[in-house]
Amino acid sequence: MINLILWLLFGALVGWLASIVMRTDAQQGALLNIVVGIIGAMIGGFLLGGPTINSNTFNLTALVVSFIGACFNLLAPRRSAPLRLSRLVAPRRSVLLARRQPGTAAHHRPTQSHHSQSPGR
Repeated sequence: MINLILWLLFGALVGWLASIVMRTDAQQGALLNIVVGIIGAMIGGFLLGGPTINSNTFNLTALVVSFIGACFNLLAPRRSAPLRLSRLVAPRRSVLLARRQPGTAAHHRPTQSHHSQSPGR
């Protein structure tokens, strides 16, 4: 029972420190810090092969390996380019204008309306 409590506490600590280093702390709560720390410990153990907090080893080496894994865990979504539906459905207007050939009607700026009233009227 005490190992479970320590595992959750060290997972929260590792996840919180990794989120500060990776600048995602404002986006995460305590529960997500625990999840990031525990999953990061699995990733760190896989990548580095050292002891982690998941192996009930609570020493400095286990914390460092778990911390490095948690940083990798937070880095992975940043580096992958997610396919967003908004990019497929409605591309930005500047992108559409850049794709058109010069000399087409799309490059002409719309004129201002002649029906605007002056402030004196």
